Amino acid sequence: MRILDLSHPISAEMSVYPGSPGPILQPLAIDGAPGMRETSLTLSSHTGTHVDAPLHMLPQGPGLDQMTIDKFFGLALLINVSHLRGKTIELNFLRSFGERLADAKFLVFHTGYQQLWGKEEYLRDFPVMTEEAAQWLSGFDLNGVGVDAISVDPIDSTAYPIHKILFQQNLILVENLNNLDRLSAGITKVHGGYFLLSAMPLSFAQADGSPVRAIGYDVPEMLI
Repeated sequence: MRILDLSHPISAEMSVYPGSPGPILQPLAIDGAPGMRETSLTLSSHTGTHVDAPLHMLPQGPGLDQMTIDKFFGLALLINVSHLRGKTIELNFLRSFGERLADAKFLVFHTGYQQLWGKEEYLRDFPVMTEEAAQWLSGFDLNGVGVDAISVDPIDSTAYPIHKILFQQNLILVENLNNLDRLSAGITKVHGGYFLLSAMPLSFAQADGSPVRAIGYDVPEMLI
């Protein structure tokens, strides 16, 4: 079993969603403790590789702090959609993964956009589901959906229909994943492959989202 870091490091120069503040990292001097180092972190709850809770967009939706810890861990089906740059992920395409999705707790889309992290191109033309596809997907018993792009909706969306369709089923969203191309599961397989995903958020009150240290456990499928 390989353990892979699926997160982007947090730094002052990192990509952020348009309009969101970038993180600020400042060293602290601790009175009475010369030589001791601490860092002040100022960052949005949706910085970097992060989890969205339904509360992010639904006023009555649950926050991350209202969910049990098992919501953030489970078997993930990895699907390669890197060939769909500038296009949408259609229902007919997703249907072919239906049987495998029935056994999964997460669906993770490999868009290939992790390679554009930090560049202007990262913010445009990434593939997203159609509303029809998202509605169909919300019928599965999933914990959430992940993607190695900045959003599950187009960057110019103001209504965020895909977020809201999935949030209405209390799914979580894991955005800005990294290193999906290093997982053996699914990248070259027509019908996708499985891995174990852990995306544990910080624990704070009314958490609409949280940065996570996402981990992929690349387990041979015969052992899952």
